[in-house]
Amino acid sequence: MRLWVAARGATRTAPKPHERIAGDRPISTTQAGRPNNPYCLGRYRVVGDGAEVLEWTAQRRTVRLAKSVPESLIERVMQVERECCPFFVLSWDRASRRLTLSVTAIDQEPALDALTHALGVAQPLSHPAHRPPLTTPR
Repeated sequence: MRLWVAARGATRTAPKPHERIAGDRPISTTQAGRPNNPYCLGRYRVVGDGAEVLEWTAQRRTVRLAKSVPESLIERVMQVERECCPFFVLSWDRASRRLTLSVTAIDQEPALDALTHALGVAQPLSHPAHRPPLTTPR
């Protein structure tokens, strides 16, 4: 029997693939706000696979997660992030499969960017940052 060592040092039997993906370690970021652990990035991509962006602001992101993502995996990822980063405001609506991620301070925005990047969720093209600047006719 192979034992698995969780981030907090507890041992248990080897996890099933979806449990291993959920993991026990949160996304850690570089100063630029990008995930610095490829293993963690892969785990979070499973949750974000097929997600649809519903809302995107500097301090709040709402996505609808695919039906194929197990609820237990979503809840585990939220638990890990809450334990690690209590400044995240995370909300999960099971009925609509809506996941809302937000922060309350400007200096926390890079962490929100890193989390949405880890989920593989991109800023929609209709967002103002993607629009060309308005020009004034001469």
